[in-house]
Amino acid sequence: MNRPHYNFNDPVFKTKRNWLLYAKEHMELYDLKENSDVIDYEGKSTVSSLKIPSVYHVIYKLNSIVGIDKEAQPIYGDRHVMELTIPTRYPLVPASIFMQTPTWHPNIQTEGRFK
Repeated sequence: MNRPHYNFNDPVFKTKRNWLLYAKEHMELYDLKENSDVIDYEGKSTVSSLKIPSVYHVIYKLNSIVGIDKEAQPIYGDRHVMELTIPTRYPLVPASIFMQTPTWHPNIQTEGRFK
């Protein structure tokens, strides 16, 4: 995958400021992936004719606990997917992050409405 490239002199970036932020986030995520052995991503939904992603699946490739079995023993997984959505009014409205694969962590709700 090649590094995303955007022409920031394109007049569309002057009229659609949030597209500029989307493009910068896309390049930052690419750089993070390139400098990590455990992080990858896929663009899932795009905005504009420029094909800038606004929804990503960020993939963590590492061994981690995803739950516990009936005997309270850990269950491990080695691929964890997080959905990152950058809203239209970003950065005035924060990005949202939801785990798409099972996770067992005290700061991540795994049941109910806010999974």
